[in-house]
Amino acid sequence: MAFSPASSHAREPVDNSRLSLSIDVVESLSISPATRSEIRNLCTEAYGVDFTGALDQLGPGVHVIGRVEGRIGGHAMWAVRA
Repeated sequence: MAFSPASSHAREPVDNSRLSLSIDVVESLSISPATRSEIRNLCTEAYGVDFTGALDQLGPGVHVIGRVEGRIGGHAMWAVRA
């Protein structure tokens, strides 16, 4: 059972036992344009900085993409530096 902020002082339990969760590990070159857009939007919202072009600047790497009910809810990436 997870908790959702009901107020700044209390948390109410949330039943997430029926959520569809998935984790994918994907090479940069295998990510579809739609998924890249979702990742960009997630990172832009999370960090408050425009991530347009950021993935291209990082170069190729490996992405771990977490989905909840088919939508990206988490992302991590690593890239090898030469």
